[in-house]
Amino acid sequence: MEDSGFRDKKIIVTGGCAGIGRSITLRLLKAGADVAATYHSSAQGASELKAEAGAYEGVLHTCRMNVCDADEVRMKMEEMIARFEDRVDGLVNNAGITRDRMFFMMQEEDWNSVLDTNLNGTYHVIRKVLLPMIRGKKGSVVNISSVSGLTGVAGQANYCASKAAVISLTKTLSKEFAGKNIRFNAVAPGYIDTKMIRRMPEKELEKVRKKIPMGRVGEPEEIAEAVLFLLSDASSYITGQTIVADGGLT
Repeated sequence: MEDSGFRDKKIIVTGGCAGIGRSITLRLLKAGADVAATYHSSAQGASELKAEAGAYEGVLHTCRMNVCDADEVRMKMEEMIARFEDRVDGLVNNAGITRDRMFFMMQEEDWNSVLDTNLNGTYHVIRKVLLPMIRGKKGSVVNISSVSGLTGVAGQANYCASKAAVISLTKTLSKEFAGKNIRFNAVAPGYIDTKMIRRMPEKELEKVRKKIPMGRVGEPEEIAEAVLFLLSDASSYITGQTIVADGGLT
């Protein structure tokens, strides 16, 4: 993909300092975008990302933000938007958590914490970028969902519900804001080589690989490329869609 279209673009990536979010941030910086990457618990990851960002054309800003806290989101988002001179070209909602447990054993706290982060957090952040995008008469929002939200996974009722809701929210907002030239799309990754996958016992991981037609788990950089496409002008007529990146699993 031609990277020149990202030079000087202003993009916010939540959960952008670790895992898939980190790869998205680095890919955008490489393309020349100015990126505000948020984190909640990965302060070390943010520090390491800053050290690496100097090798790229784009400018990185990092910001600690709890997407569950509406007041904190309002304050921190206003700070980031002001730093971008009241302009936001793109938003990637990547912040998310899991609290896996079979439904019968799932505590209310497990349910609420996942929905608060994965769904309500997405709501809080989107609300803050709409006005600058409307003023700029353009914008692209990419919400990171999961194939779990499409298929359901035993032991992940809270996570699956939150990610399915993110897809539905994406479709709804794409219809509400298409007339404002603001696009909403989602990416639904399958099994990706992140810390969560690396914690799996090798025997379990081998079972996973056998289920995937491509015979391997995905790389975070592959998800970043899908996100880059949806943020770019190359996808200017695409909205309300979900790109599934799972090696053929679903």
